[in-house]
Amino acid sequence: MPHAVHIHDSPPPQGVEPLVLRRVSSAFPTGVTIVSILTPDGEPCGLTVNSFTSVSLDPPLVSWSLKNTSPNLDHFDRAAAGIISILSQEQAELALRFASPLPDKFAGVAHSPCPRGAPIIDGSLAHLECSPWSRVEAGDHVLYIWRVEHARLNTLTAPLTFHAGGFRQLSA
Repeated sequence: MPHAVHIHDSPPPQGVEPLVLRRVSSAFPTGVTIVSILTPDGEPCGLTVNSFTSVSLDPPLVSWSLKNTSPNLDHFDRAAAGIISILSQEQAELALRFASPLPDKFAGVAHSPCPRGAPIIDGSLAHLECSPWSRVEAGDHVLYIWRVEHARLNTLTAPLTFHAGGFRQLSA
């Protein structure tokens, strides 16, 4: 019978080149979201995220990650509430906009505030209203775990997906 091996008793891993890991990871298709908050000054702040995943149903938890050199890191660390807008395949331009370094990504973008003020992207496939649960430093990223306070499916259109370095459409 095999015995349990504790991770700390194992020799250090050899590692993998970052570009190899990126290429292999790109073989896994992901959904595309915009994560948004209000800054302490009351300004909307958002960015494109494809690291979103469901973590737990009880309690209802989701996670996403942000590069630890992001200029928005402090805003997300201090946020009291946030929105995860799951994008439809018609919203690729929005995903590109929120992935760019534009100073005011919300200028001209249709959005509505949730009850706690964070902006919901109008026309999104679905959205989750969340509050911070946990923050974990993980290599060159910060992993945020948020508790889902409210979830809404807005439409039944196809989701925006990202695969092999580009947006893709799902085929039936």
